[in-house]
Amino acid sequence: MATYTYSNWAAQATNQLRFNMVSLHLGEISEKMDNEKSADGYSRGSSALAQYYAKVYSAWERLSNMPGVSASGSTDTSPFSPARLVGRRNIY
Repeated sequence: MATYTYSNWAAQATNQLRFNMVSLHLGEISEKMDNEKSADGYSRGSSALAQYYAKVYSAWERLSNMPGVSASGSTDTSPFSPARLVGRRNIY
């Protein structure tokens, strides 16, 4: 079994952190799938990896539709949004 850096995405504390980590994990799986292709471009990898990708992708879709989860990695309730910073700036 392959070793992944971001496979612990489900253990994260918030939905936003889970979404960020599962996005990175999908990239890891995709890279592994690309590495399993032969020189002529035809896949010789296992279908188990494709099934695992589909399972993780469905979790990504579920998380992306949850309230407070942003694909940009930030939430609407962030205290450091650009709108708040501009609103408090002293303009002469």
